[in-house]
Amino acid sequence: MSYALTNATIFDGNKLLKDHSVVVEGAKVKDIVFTEILGDDVARIDLEGALLAPGFVDLQVNGGGGVLFNDDISVTGLKTIAQAHLRYGTTSFLPTLITTSFADMKEAIKVTREAKQKIPQVLGLHLEGPFINLKKRGTHNPMYVRKAADVEIEEIADNADVVRVITVAPEAVTPKQVNLLSSKGIKVSIGHTDATKENTQSLERAGASMYTHLFNAMSQLQSRELGVVGAALFSKTSYAGIIVDGFHVDLDNVQIAIKSLGDRLFLVTDAMPPVGSNQKQFSLGPLEVVCEDGKCINNEGALAGSALNMAQAVRNMVYEVGIGITQALAMASLYPARALRIENLGRISQGFPANFVILSPQIEVMQVVQEGLRIDLRDS
Repeated sequence: MSYALTNATIFDGNKLLKDHSVVVEGAKVKDIVFTEILGDDVARIDLEGALLAPGFVDLQVNGGGGVLFNDDISVTGLKTIAQAHLRYGTTSFLPTLITTSFADMKEAIKVTREAKQKIPQVLGLHLEGPFINLKKRGTHNPMYVRKAADVEIEEIADNADVVRVITVAPEAVTPKQVNLLSSKGIKVSIGHTDATKENTQSLERAGASMYTHLFNAMSQLQSRELGVVGAALFSKTSYAGIIVDGFHVDLDNVQIAIKSLGDRLFLVTDAMPPVGSNQKQFSLGPLEVVCEDGKCINNEGALAGSALNMAQAVRNMVYEVGIGITQALAMASLYPARALRIENLGRISQGFPANFVILSPQIEVMQVVQEGLRIDLRDS
């Protein structure tokens, strides 16, 4: 099946294009051409002046559609989560398993391996914990927070085809363990930590190359100690995810992070079950979580993930933080793809997967294209 998406402003991941059309053949982008040279034999789909952009890439998704991955470690559960986020333009994501038993971690690896073959959106697995600092655990189950054993790290490293990101604290792992994970291609992300700048940078030297939800659940920048936040902002190579929901990070801090990290700062949702559902309450291990007005709080008073979707995160960047639409879109697509070193995501280019989000002038999702299949959300 071949068709052309016409009459749209196209953001190809780097620049805006006018008077162009995207030609799709099967699940791939066949070409981007001037509309005036399109052949008469090509079926045309008029996007009525909408904005056509790369599908969103979210590297931290705990749940959606009323499902929490930790509670439903199954392909069926992941299908529900994927569908919940697809309606908000997310065409690629990492299911995220937060701190739990090693048995559950192994099951999540097994399930995600199967899901990668059945669910186009699933890129792999993000293990957030359990090798973190108890003091900075946030809403993670304290029962399972621990230091990493070599045998656990070795097994995770042996499953690098599935595990794409692991969040760890410098206090809970050794540089040798980080080096092993990194050498296998797993992105080691620093988070849920009270580490010093020196300890943090020692993990960067060992191969850590990312920071998990910048500013949250990590030691802060102080006058005589940079902490993890300062180490992240000072880093010349590492990427960082950030939750821009208006609750996790002050908007001025988002601006500071942009100025420090540039195209190494990307959006994540840290989404929980309420995204794409009417659910307002759920459990995280022994903790109860209530979400009201977009804010998720556990019964200890701590933030517990978010009710944020990626389309709202992009709108927040444009309307609240005040950056341009192209940069906001890149933060939701190109930059996270680069963070994972996935060359064929986050851009609209010849031979790349036909994964797009089609947006209104108000940055509302109108349609989504997943591997060439169009889903018109205006009909739902």
